[in-house]
Amino acid sequence: MFGQSVLAGLFMGGMPAAFDLHRDMATISGIALMVGIATTIVARVVSRTPRWPIGASVGLLGLMSLQAFAGFRSLVALHVPLGVVVIVLTVALTVWSWRWPSHRERREKQPVAPGAVDERPGVTTPSR
Repeated sequence: MFGQSVLAGLFMGGMPAAFDLHRDMATISGIALMVGIATTIVARVVSRTPRWPIGASVGLLGLMSLQAFAGFRSLVALHVPLGVVVIVLTVALTVWSWRWPSHRERREKQPVAPGAVDERPGVTTPSR
């Protein structure tokens, strides 16, 4: 995503060859986001992650589509701010995904009733 900003700046600064790279990078980013949407759906089914990342990813795809439309229509006043929003939201979603505890970590944090048999290795529970 940061590369998109650099390429846009190069193009706006007078390097026309950067436009083609900017367009190609946008296509790759869109494909990567579609793969990410599929991944969030699989994560929801397999690991019971929250539902909101699916909606956030689809919303991000919508913003990227609007941004592409603005770019192809040379609506720079819309394209550039949308680029900033897309980058900020992408970073926020990425940070959340790396901080979200794994299935194993969530399972290890769940309390076990006193006297219950715990299947987790190395964990003992006091019996009453």
